[in-house]
Amino acid sequence: VTSDTYDPNETNNEDNDTVEIPPEADLEITKVANVTEARIGDVVEWTIAISNLGPDAAVNVTVRDVVPSELVDVTVVSIENGTFANNVWSIDRLESKGSLMLVLNTTVAKSNVNITNVVNVTSDTYDPNETNNVDNDTVEIPPEADLEVLKIVLNETAHKGDVVSWMIFVINHGPDAAVNVTVTDVLPSELVNVTVVKVTDGTFNGNVWSIDIIESGNSPYLIINTTVDASNVNITNPVVVDSDTYDPNETNNEDNDTVE
Repeated sequence: VTSDTYDPNETNNEDNDTVEIPPEADLEITKVANVTEARIGDVVEWTIAISNLGPDAAVNVTVRDVVPSELVDVTVVSIENGTFANNVWSIDRLESKGSLMLVLNTTVAKSNVNITNVVNVTSDTYDPNETNNVDNDTVEIPPEADLEVLKIVLNETAHKGDVVSWMIFVINHGPDAAVNVTVTDVLPSELVNVTVVKVTDGTFNGNVWSIDIIESGNSPYLIINTTVDASNVNITNPVVVDSDTYDPNETNNEDNDTVE
């Protein structure tokens, strides 16, 4: 301050104050899975990338990978900087305009679910834009059902003209329901006059047993009669089960039994 009037004390004619402008860093994070669909037991790879859009360096950067319970066995494939422990990626310093990448593997532990894997980033440095601090990606895990079919002949020997009864079981070992189940009874030519004795679920038509849905743990069955139209032969009667639901174990999808 100055004046045209004489000032006998100019020591108090100046003053100032200070505002601190701390560093700031706009951190951006992305997370991408290497597949869009997987099965129980499959390994899914996740790529996490962080970028510092500036204008200053970010210190004590923490990336938390919020791994859902449907994913297990988290392992590091590659890490460009910092350390990864207990699903936390820690980085001492990320310079302005710098970027880093972490690649993880996980194993799918559940079916019939959409698994969304979330990641977020924070830092001791002020972030002026937190809208890009969280990201996720989703992997679809379709339902699956291990179907087993069993075929049992109720009389192991017969003569031409005899009626032979066959029992067919379909067991759903899970873990999910099986839909649009088709059981095809591949009847040989030596067996004729097929009739249904009992069916606990679905319908039997043209040697095909159709069931809309079999819940996990359920085991419907079918009993049919056939007439023997041959002699001096062993008649093997096979059966096959199929479903619109994925079956992780097809070794038990066929069975047969034989009448002498």
